[in-house]
Amino acid sequence: MHLVRRAQCGGGGLGQSVLESALFEDAGLARSPDGRLHVGGVDLGALAQEAGTPAFVYAGDVIRRQFRALDEAFAGIPHRIHYAVKANGNLSVLRLLRELG
Repeated sequence: MHLVRRAQCGGGGLGQSVLESALFEDAGLARSPDGRLHVGGVDLGALAQEAGTPAFVYAGDVIRRQFRALDEAFAGIPHRIHYAVKANGNLSVLRLLRELG
């Protein structure tokens, strides 16, 4: 997991419907037995206290899983996956994607 930077975003938190959706697990989010929200095994409340809010948080395992799914979807044809740096120029994300191919 990689914390990038503080970001300005709209108010409000995650609604209960989002927390119960398949998107919740696809994003690598989980609740601990005591109800605390985690991503990649990291307590987001503790991370928010340390880094401040709002913030962008990226889970490397989710990026890897999504990259593999896209790569496998094109397995039957010659292909290369290119990432649009303009979409997100975070160096840690870019390094991870370069390692993946």
